[in-house]
Amino acid sequence: SESKAKRNAFEKEKAVKQHTNKVHEACAPVVGLTPKGVELIKAIKRATVLFITGPPGSSKTFSPTAIAADALAQGAIKNIVCTRPMISCGNDVGILPGDVSQKFMPYMAPIEDIFNRRIGKSTVESFVKNEKITYVPLQLMRGSSIDNAVILADECQNATVEQLIMLVTRIGENTTLIINGDNKLQKDIPNSGLQYVIEKLSHIDGIEHIEMGIDDIVRSGIVKEMVIALYRT
Repeated sequence: SESKAKRNAFEKEKAVKQHTNKVHEACAPVVGLTPKGVELIKAIKRATVLFITGPPGSSKTFSPTAIAADALAQGAIKNIVCTRPMISCGNDVGILPGDVSQKFMPYMAPIEDIFNRRIGKSTVESFVKNEKITYVPLQLMRGSSIDNAVILADECQNATVEQLIMLVTRIGENTTLIINGDNKLQKDIPNSGLQYVIEKLSHIDGIEHIEMGIDDIVRSGIVKEMVIALYRT
């Protein structure tokens, strides 16, 4: 019956919330591991639009994604929208099987992995099913404004000026937009618009830019040494 279906749905949602709370209690709060990392955490919680640039392993993706996951699990935000350009290092995305959504999900694996570690895979699956977490290719973000959400835009060194203008103008009421990218080592297109948009917009109240450095790399010692060598070339 309809009442039984509603009751089952309620019990399932209750179980997901209880599981989320247990998983979340096991996760330590996200903290910065360097002075700039501490500054980054504060900016994530303060800015309306935040640009994060820097080398690999400097928490450009981890910190905002983990903080957003925690906020969604706690009910502090209603939705998370995850996006990035459909640009790969080397082969084109067209060689992957499936429709656009299926082709896109491998590119979201780093963000999805952070979600799973922070709030648990079953909770993430429930949030995706209920469209509290959505994954959208940057090229398909054009349209109406996005309200009551955190937008996580990853790898935006591979976005053009036109794409980034389209993205920043999607912000609706009670929405935070966090854009990250590596302007030095990982650009896969010749016409990146990230630095241009940062320079044009970062003077506006509510818009901030945090530039992470080599000293902020926390992934591993060998990654830090490789980045230092590559930056010198």
